[in-house]
Amino acid sequence: MKKEIKMTFGKGSNEQSPEEYMNHIRFSGQQWLSEYPNKIQNSFYEIYENQMKALKSEYLSKYKKYQSLNKYDYDDHLNFIENEEYIQDQIFALSEMNIIYIFKEFEINLKLLFKGAYGNDDKTLYNWDKLKDYLKSKKISISKIDGYEEVRQLRELNNQLKHNNKVISEKIKNIKEFKGENILTEEMINKFFKRIKYSPSILINGIVNAIYNDLYKFDEGKIKQMAEDIAKRMDKKDAKLYWEEIQKYY
Repeated sequence: MKKEIKMTFGKGSNEQSPEEYMNHIRFSGQQWLSEYPNKIQNSFYEIYENQMKALKSEYLSKYKKYQSLNKYDYDDHLNFIENEEYIQDQIFALSEMNIIYIFKEFEINLKLLFKGAYGNDDKTLYNWDKLKDYLKSKKISISKIDGYEEVRQLRELNNQLKHNNKVISEKIKNIKEFKGENILTEEMINKFFKRIKYSPSILINGIVNAIYNDLYKFDEGKIKQMAEDIAKRMDKKDAKLYWEEIQKYY
């Protein structure tokens, strides 16, 4: 006879068998993973679009006003040039922030995913090589997942912009939007963003699917490998106890 255990969920309590309890835990984990990609969104993008529209409208208004003057003097010209430079700097900064934000949001989403799926809250996984190694330990090759190459390029551009450097570096010169160019512009950055803006979500979705398979999908080969790994560390007495304990949940 299976031992009855009491679990409390919210108000009140329910009597659940170990099997029912474990089914609940398993289903909750599967559901959380399945729904995780739907929670991802770029919350900065709407702000970016509205601000960019306002800045470009402001620039056009000043330009039309400057062009409508009957005659120009040095002060009019200098005033327009100063305003133009100021607005252009704001436009570039906004494009820069958009790239930095979308990559930071990708990192935050990864952190929450690893914590929810594996209980791993290791902040060093923001390091690209450590991220790849960690997923490799789960037999997940991130470089084979859709969206990886675009997010890798996003990471390189993000790193350059964080160092406030408009000179196109060796690490981003082979990205197609920057090939043959020397200095970053708002137009180049926005063209790049439009190409890759869905890639972080696509990559996260692919990682979620890979993690789901790692945690909840089993075939004969995988089960045999797990059994072999346990047998390498357990003697017969411990293996027997392990088998008795796991049967309680089925």
